[in-house]
Amino acid sequence: MKKLQILPQTIFEFHCTPSLLENAQRNVENLSWEPNLYTQRSQDIYLNKNHLFDDLHKWFHECLVRVKRSVEYEATDVKITQSWANRADQGNWHQPHKHPNSIFSGIFYLTNSDIGTTFILPSIWQTYDSKDGKVGQPFENFLDDSISLVEHVVKEEAGKLLIFPSILEHGVRPNQSNMVRYTMSFNSFLCGDIGSFGNLSGLSLDIK
Repeated sequence: MKKLQILPQTIFEFHCTPSLLENAQRNVENLSWEPNLYTQRSQDIYLNKNHLFDDLHKWFHECLVRVKRSVEYEATDVKITQSWANRADQGNWHQPHKHPNSIFSGIFYLTNSDIGTTFILPSIWQTYDSKDGKVGQPFENFLDDSISLVEHVVKEEAGKLLIFPSILEHGVRPNQSNMVRYTMSFNSFLCGDIGSFGNLSGLSLDIK
């Protein structure tokens, strides 16, 4: 029997300059932190409005525009709506989750780690949705994760930025190291003139 892997998906990867990375590392380490379930996040959850991170978010925006053009979303611009930092000490982890009220989300790695980010999609063989109830064929058995979920771990590297659809579920496995793991995350939304006014599907949206 031969197994065929089908229907690959796409997310986007970028790498910043060493100077941007060093500046971000220095500023993130000086932030104040608060618990966020099984990990920690910065008390400042609007780093996109913190002038210490202006250059970094300017680069984030340039990357977002390239993604918007690549996937051919019809909109004048795409802007970051919220940005925050994450800290994972030994034993910390992040449960699988999605980002509502956002189009594209980003993860920027500030440290090197073997953990990576796990992205998750339902398998075509899944018969039940473990979170939302029954979907698909009404079989009585519940498939284990090896069949019901398709997972892919993206390796992390300091200075790497991942941009992906905000509806894509993702999480982080426990930090087994005694080294602190730092990342930054952001959400974004399309703005300006969105869609086609000629086809009666236009929308004008301004993001402050």
